[in-house]
Amino acid sequence: MDDLDRPGAAAHRRNGAADEPETAAGPTSGLAPIPENEATGAVADEYADIRRVLELPFVPDLFKTAAHAPNVLAGTWALERNVFVETILPMPLAAMILYAISAARECEYSRSAHDLTCRSLGVEESTLRDLEGDLATLAPERTRAIVGFARTAALAPQSLCRADYDALRRHGVGDAELAAIVGLAALGNYMDTLAEGLKVEVDDIVSQALAG
Repeated sequence: MDDLDRPGAAAHRRNGAADEPETAAGPTSGLAPIPENEATGAVADEYADIRRVLELPFVPDLFKTAAHAPNVLAGTWALERNVFVETILPMPLAAMILYAISAARECEYSRSAHDLTCRSLGVEESTLRDLEGDLATLAPERTRAIVGFARTAALAPQSLCRADYDALRRHGVGDAELAAIVGLAALGNYMDTLAEGLKVEVDDIVSQALAG
């Protein structure tokens, strides 16, 4: 999980706009995260479910910013829970897919969150570096094929052809796994777009955990 960075001044960078100055007005979008102690009704219920299912001591700011539209919060959490948390793929692989997509799309918020998630699931630092590049050194071969396919599905889905699907099937990827992989690619795009569009900054807890 949708499976989770920068201390000091770096923690104030805007997603995709590192040189943008801070202002007293708050986030570029003008939408500040709705604090947990101010949430009521359906929003409070969603917050509680997020903390319970993800086993987190906090609600990530992406959800708290989306909460300005409760239906968007509910839809976003349902997507994260159903496509990522309940994936049929091994969780480390699912997290690696999301990390690779966020790195390629240069979404600092999602990349940081997925970085922490990958580390918590035992993904090595060297593997994370491989996921940021052309994947040529990513091992094993089956993982490289799956992550590469997912990244293409996220960034250039129109380019996928029969040979790409056949290549995955040669690695033993079945129909359910294939649908799960494409679902994760779509989830990655959605979460990255939401984070970038709402200009959500990396959660302090995530920043601190990655720095430590």
